Amino acid sequence: MVYHYMKQRGTTSVQPALKETPVVTIQLPLFNELYLPIGSLIAVCALEYPKDKLEVQVARRFNG
Repeated sequence: MVYHYMKQRGTTSVQPALKETPVVTIQLPLFNELYLPIGSLIAVCALEYPKDKLEVQVARRFNG
């Protein structure tokens, strides 16, 4: 949303200057998944983001 706001405003720099890297949480809600979690976790691990600023939450639920 911020990107689209800055784009409509005509600002050339759409990325705000940050003094430090923020903590980011990635949530993977899974429901009766067998193979998708492996691919999702591999993709999250491949992210180029500081590991001390990255949180991964996996919410897994099976029905039955």
